[in-house]
Amino acid sequence: MRLSIFSFQGDVEYGFAPVFSICSPGRGNETNGLYGNPLKVQKKFNDMFGQPLLGVLDSLRDPKHADHSPILEVMVDITSRSEFAGISVPRRITIISDMIQNSPILRLFGDGDKHPQPEIASERAGARSFPTFALRVFQIRGRYSEEDLDRAKDFWVSWASLYGITIDWNYL
Repeated sequence: MRLSIFSFQGDVEYGFAPVFSICSPGRGNETNGLYGNPLKVQKKFNDMFGQPLLGVLDSLRDPKHADHSPILEVMVDITSRSEFAGISVPRRITIISDMIQNSPILRLFGDGDKHPQPEIASERAGARSFPTFALRVFQIRGRYSEEDLDRAKDFWVSWASLYGITIDWNYL
């Protein structure tokens, strides 16, 4: 299993690098003692995957603020990358954000787009379809009005439905 973590704030360039992208070497408790060394496998997991992941997660604890939030553009970028194209296993994208899209193609707060159409926004972002994946959202509440946050949720739920994407919505 490969875990890739992308962090962005503000404008991003197509193909921007993940802050973490490593295949898990497996854990010791997943290793058969007859064929492998569980302690050695667990040490390899901790050294190559676990500790680096904890370092990245620690660096992402403080939310960042920016003038632009191109969430849809980033999803178009990530889901169209060649390194993910040939993967036939279930894929999940987890987003931790207020989900308030703010870019030239879509503005989901204040006096922005009151009834945005997902297919038009996706086309403007450069996508006409999306490969199958599951989407898990942890929406950060508090900075924007409930109306703006609810409008953002309504948009993303409609967007996911349009493309047949399963969405699991949670609040932080």
